[in-house]
Amino acid sequence: MALERQNREAEKDGWRIDKKRRRLNNSSIDQPNRKETNMNQDNSSNEISKFKYKIQGTEQQAREQGETNMTYTLHNITRLIESGHIPKDLGEWHIQQVEEQNRINLEWKKSFKDDPDIPQVDRVNLFIGEFKVLSQEEYLSNMVRHGEMHNLLAMLQKKGLLNQDDNSDCQLLQVDGYQPIPKVNEGSFAAIRLIADPLNNLYKINQPPVPKYLQSEGVYVTVPECNNSKGDTIKLEYRFRASSQKEANIQVRYWWKRVMTSQKKAYQACWALASEKGIRGPIKAKLTDLMIRASPERTKDSFRSEEKARFYQDLFDVQQTPINFIKKDQPNDTLILPFITVHRKDECNPLSDKVSERYPNEITYSVLDNPLYENEALYHIAAGITRGSLGLNKADVHFNQWISVRKNQLMDSTHIIFQEKDAQQLYLVAGVSKIENKRMRNKRLLEKLHRLKKVDTIISVPLRVIFPFKIQIRETPSKK
Repeated sequence: MALERQNREAEKDGWRIDKKRRRLNNSSIDQPNRKETNMNQDNSSNEISKFKYKIQGTEQQAREQGETNMTYTLHNITRLIESGHIPKDLGEWHIQQVEEQNRINLEWKKSFKDDPDIPQVDRVNLFIGEFKVLSQEEYLSNMVRHGEMHNLLAMLQKKGLLNQDDNSDCQLLQVDGYQPIPKVNEGSFAAIRLIADPLNNLYKINQPPVPKYLQSEGVYVTVPECNNSKGDTIKLEYRFRASSQKEANIQVRYWWKRVMTSQKKAYQACWALASEKGIRGPIKAKLTDLMIRASPERTKDSFRSEEKARFYQDLFDVQQTPINFIKKDQPNDTLILPFITVHRKDECNPLSDKVSERYPNEITYSVLDNPLYENEALYHIAAGITRGSLGLNKADVHFNQWISVRKNQLMDSTHIIFQEKDAQQLYLVAGVSKIENKRMRNKRLLEKLHRLKKVDTIISVPLRVIFPFKIQIRETPSKK
């Protein structure tokens, strides 16, 4: 069963680090020629190995610390360097990094005042040029330093040495190197487009491939995939245990249904809480804090143990099944995009006979916080999903998220328009394509749209399904 994969978490962490690092091979502007690449291949492998265990060590230490949100000033850091609590070279490096980031942040804010009409994607692309392109060794070295500084500050905070000064000239910092969640409209939570855009294409997968048994690992694996409109490849890799091929086939069908329904509600709850906190992580939360966001009509004490176990199963599978995103023009450069990353959780035993022991009461998680992706424009952009939509039935969640992301993609449009040739896409996204009777299919589509209107995802619903079919997503600008 899927829960039995829990003993592979540590191994999986190391695998993710190695796989993410592959994309560093293409990070330099000046690409070496083939001869130079062959000559330096061994050196590159040794270089990665040199940093691998240091990075893994700092990450493991950070997980053990759990939630470590800290507020401090650069004056604090200077004082701790002078007192010998922070090594001089590490502290000065950190100050330089912070000052540079503050400079870019101030210019970013100023750009909204100077050029308020620049499209969001274009604005981000302009500022990406501010980031220095690092060599592989520089980048890996910085990852180690970020981890070491984070863990050192967390330790100093526990000792009461990381205290906020009264110096009003000091720049207050939110720490951990964790970046803030992009802002969205009031009454909505943020779905970061770097992962939300690929998710909008999953409707194209009718059923995942028949799972194959991997003798060497003793597990079954299925890898459903599709392409977006640009020809980029989107993959999910699901590994699990089953007693037979028949059981594996059944389990995959059940898993895929959950991917499009209950798992969406689970990770949307995590995204919603992250938006409330204003940071990507780490966020410490009770399991019921997340469940109440996935089911806002409920109360915390109304959730039964069976429901908590199912919700945690969805969170666990979401974490274990990140999206693999491969750009068409960079086939060797795979982005590993986790829905959420769980850093720490209470002790639990998924195989226990007692349901109440199968889930943790608290978890610490983050949402798509990875410095590897800072140069991706969509890493800094979010689509707003209305908080009211969290109360939708799980069968409507995918359609609502699809409309919300498409709405953000069409910033200058008041309608999403489906032509006659797009009819099948509309029915698939809405989840009504399997209804054979056309009148009933259209009726169910309009009913879904009315539910989306009630939660303010759309403005109005057409009276009938006639192509071109227009769904109004914004008010029409008034003429001056």
